[in-house]
Amino acid sequence: MPDVFISYSREDQEHVFPVVDKLRKQGLDIWIDQEGIHGAKLWSQEIVNAIENSKVFILFASTKAFVSKNVTKELALASESDKHILPVFIEDAEIPAAMKYQLAGIQHLVHDQGQTDETVGNILSTLGSLDIHSSESQPAVSAPSPTVTKQVSKKPLGFAALIIFLSIIAFLIIRGDYTQKDFTSTAPNIEKSILGICVVTIKDTKEAIDFPINNQSLRDDLVSKLSLFRDYEIIQGNAITADSNAEEFINIARRHNSDFILQTSYNNKSDSINAKVIDGYSGRVFWTKKIMKESNETDMVFLDNATNKISANIAGYDGCIHREVLQRALSKNYNDLKAFELLQLGKSIWEDVNKENLIRAVETLNKCITLNPENATAHAVLADVYYAFVRNNFPLTDASMKSAKNIKKAIKLDPKNSVVITIKFWIDADKGDAISSEVLAEEAIRSNPNEPWAIATYGWYLINNDINQIKGKEYAEKALKYCEHPQGWYYWALAEYHRLNGEYKESLKFMLKTSSQERDWYYIHVASCNWLIGNESIAIETYKNLLKKNPKFNIENYRSNRFVFEGKIIQEFESAFDSLVEKYNKVSQNSSQQTRRQDG
Repeated sequence: MPDVFISYSREDQEHVFPVVDKLRKQGLDIWIDQEGIHGAKLWSQEIVNAIENSKVFILFASTKAFVSKNVTKELALASESDKHILPVFIEDAEIPAAMKYQLAGIQHLVHDQGQTDETVGNILSTLGSLDIHSSESQPAVSAPSPTVTKQVSKKPLGFAALIIFLSIIAFLIIRGDYTQKDFTSTAPNIEKSILGICVVTIKDTKEAIDFPINNQSLRDDLVSKLSLFRDYEIIQGNAITADSNAEEFINIARRHNSDFILQTSYNNKSDSINAKVIDGYSGRVFWTKKIMKESNETDMVFLDNATNKISANIAGYDGCIHREVLQRALSKNYNDLKAFELLQLGKSIWEDVNKENLIRAVETLNKCITLNPENATAHAVLADVYYAFVRNNFPLTDASMKSAKNIKKAIKLDPKNSVVITIKFWIDADKGDAISSEVLAEEAIRSNPNEPWAIATYGWYLINNDINQIKGKEYAEKALKYCEHPQGWYYWALAEYHRLNGEYKESLKFMLKTSSQERDWYYIHVASCNWLIGNESIAIETYKNLLKKNPKFNIENYRSNRFVFEGKIIQEFESAFDSLVEKYNKVSQNSSQQTRRQDG
């Protein structure tokens, strides 16, 4: 159990570290993030544990500390935990309204530069009055009576001030900056619900300030668009120098309590926008993107298009952060996984649909929800997995009911989450609810027009429901541009578009990319397209594989129980499948007769 927890702004470390070093030499057990927190651990939880287990909370107060989100959270927790709080002012700074409640009536010390020994002595004396002593019998520095230089009024907090304070806390709760689940010891198993992305940019030159596209406008546009991705908290960081190193990125991440950093910049000489994503724990760059301006693009159109692509490729359902967290999860022991790692693992497991994978996905997502019950995306993905049992006729008790329960919970938790809305679309579409599906497809796009999952779904909906094929094709192509590693089903819409327009070779090309071999429709589509372009032997072999997978397949039953938005059956395509089935039956019949003659 540490004697003292040190709260400070990383920008004040040159004033703080000398004091801390001398306090340690006096034998005090001090917790401070001076050495940093191991990247495999959830940083915020480390802080929670340290504060709850400490005896005294020392705040090195400054203007920078008072605007630090981390310091605000640490002080709130210390106050809630009834810790002894000792503010040490390293500069003259006005206490913000959000902290006046916690600091009301508390005496403060002042640390002057060059007076480290005196400050240490004052701190030791104060700690001694709290019955906290160093392990040294004879302190190396003098410990005079503490000099009190600042004191907040001891008058009771007025009603108006209390209302202001509560309003600030309510605002922070809404934003996700201050939540009970992040700090209270009463719920130690509930983890942070979202990951933080701090958006920074390169400092603009004097010449760039007035340029149509400058780094500040680039950053602001990205912050706005990334904020629509509901599984992330987006923080607007300050401009940095182009030569910032890994250590500086780590410090930025800690200062803003961010898991990842997005650094962007505009190069007006090459008309390009550069972006890179950095792991906030290690400082490692794991994704980069350079987008060149097209000759027909205006500056503003280029800015809009580029930021759309960057935000989608980073924060989308299958974006680079998903892949990074997934790789992190795959490298760790399953029992050590955090909620956000379990979510990404659960999302990926069932991409290859079979009963075993679905069971594993259910287990993983339920564990995620146990750790973080308020994650809407986790509930929605779990609902989709449960309904996959129904969709694929895999036995599971109450699968449909469990799906309905979880999607209802997801919508309640976050009705504006584009991923949640998209998943509800697929479930309702599978149930044959055309009216609900139509509403949901459009709502998902409105909620976040840059979420590739929603874009691909909307394109598929427009094409397969024969609403607007041209517009649907545009959306389907956009989804592929906005997602560097799309799931196979992203290609469904384009396969269907080309089929409906008699372009069977192109349709086959996209259908083969779907890898949707769990569906009868996949085999029908591939077989029919091959038949129409003259690949009869491949067509028949594909039909044989369909029968192996589904021995009970019957084309008439299939046609009478069609997927609600599976597109219209054009006569040429339907006739092709009938023809290849007829030929397959003849070949099979002749083969059987020949076998019987040989046996006879």
